[in-house]
Amino acid sequence: MAISSGEIGQTNITKHNGKDDFSEAVIQIDFKKAKNTDTTSNADLVAGFKKFEGLLDQGDKGVDARRAEVFGHEGAHAVYDLNNLAEAVETQMLLTDRDAALKAMPTGTKYPYPPDVMQKMADADRALISTERFAQQTEKIINGELRATLKRK
Repeated sequence: MAISSGEIGQTNITKHNGKDDFSEAVIQIDFKKAKNTDTTSNADLVAGFKKFEGLLDQGDKGVDARRAEVFGHEGAHAVYDLNNLAEAVETQMLLTDRDAALKAMPTGTKYPYPPDVMQKMADADRALISTERFAQQTEKIINGELRATLKRK
């Protein structure tokens, strides 16, 4: 399980006990990407929040703060999953099905993909909305606290 090229962090359920519970999950963070990030990005599910805002011009303290922000975001996915076990397992199954369908396509397949693959992609995207909104809301709070802490030092 590897983080895709555009992502800094990822949370995945790696083992589930049926459709209503899971027993293992993995949080992965690419600290080098967090360190080398030099631009903010809009959070698509939390209006007015820019990821890493106020942390990019803080030197080494800003690097640690960006890492903390990413860890908080990914940790929020885990908290959401623990509070919504059946939904988390269902979402992970949809993501697994989507990834398998994408991997099974012949090399060189052009977009738009076959209808069944497009449907799996749409289903996975819809399933991610609630956990991603929760993670972005949590990340916004963490970002604000990190900025406040850096200003006091």
